[in-house]
Amino acid sequence: MNVGTSAQQPEEWIDGFLFVGNYFALDFLNTRLVNEEGPVELLPDTASLSRWFEAAGLPKGAGKDRTAQTWQNSKAARRFLKDLLVFREELRSTVLRLESGKNPEPAFLEELNKKLLAYPQRYILVSNRSGTRRQTYVDPAVFPRDLWRELADSAAHLLTDVPLNRLRKCERCVVNFYDISKKGSRRWCSMHLCGNREKVSTYRRKQRARQA
Repeated sequence: MNVGTSAQQPEEWIDGFLFVGNYFALDFLNTRLVNEEGPVELLPDTASLSRWFEAAGLPKGAGKDRTAQTWQNSKAARRFLKDLLVFREELRSTVLRLESGKNPEPAFLEELNKKLLAYPQRYILVSNRSGTRRQTYVDPAVFPRDLWRELADSAAHLLTDVPLNRLRKCERCVVNFYDISKKGSRRWCSMHLCGNREKVSTYRRKQRARQA
């Protein structure tokens, strides 16, 4: 798939990152794409990681503003990125197993359970004119390590709550998504990207067949 900007649509691309997965964990997988030249890593450094979390709406909750200038160039952030990319590919293998009707590997479940226990969800209560609500709390003292909580929670829900027949990989590229369409017939990452390419390819094949 082409990861350039020419085909970008506002609802699908944010600051150069693709958000068509309909699930946080799947959008995380889609930070590694493929174009005509080969694989494209969208998280090559901590600055890119910072931009992606911002595009994804994280960190959320109290302490957000205080984290922005402190973590990006830290050793903790670099370690976090390294571990994060390893986890991403392990999650990708698990998602592909689910899509093929297989169960997750026990080793992955063990690793994910460790993260769920180490980074449980935390909330605070906030009130405004519309009422009182829960808000996810991110402690700036342990950011970005604490962001494992968001990924682990999303991955756990993905493995347990998403119907397997709605978990898909685009028929033309490496992008994964949760099909929330009414008919459950989504085939491509986006009609603006691979969907249009498929239509063009089909049209050209028909034209060649008519001319043969």
